[in-house]
Amino acid sequence: MEKVGRIKEITDQGFDREVLKSELPVLACFITAWCKCYATCLFVDELAEKYSGKVKFFKVDTDKNPEVSGRYHIIAVPTILFFKSSRLVKSLMGFYDRNFLQYVLDNVVAGDNLPNGVDENECG
Repeated sequence: MEKVGRIKEITDQGFDREVLKSELPVLACFITAWCKCYATCLFVDELAEKYSGKVKFFKVDTDKNPEVSGRYHIIAVPTILFFKSSRLVKSLMGFYDRNFLQYVLDNVVAGDNLPNGVDENECG
């Protein structure tokens, strides 16, 4: 696994082990090399430092990892998936500001209801 900023880059081969079997909640940011999603990636990178030890953060390059990208129906980048206890609990597609991402993370960590009436099975 290659480390990108404070976030590890993960592959199809390591996804289940690192994400689905994690004891901590996970934020997985799906991107591509050609994506101009720098603002979202910067926010995620900043949040990785703030939530160190509470949440695991990973980046997934959709071009290099078609199996996991297909499994979660990633059709646009950036897409951010939040996992807790091996389950997908929230999916965000497109740009979101740092405050909203932090709000969602706080809810995921606390085990509270997620914002916007999220269906826990919405993407997988």
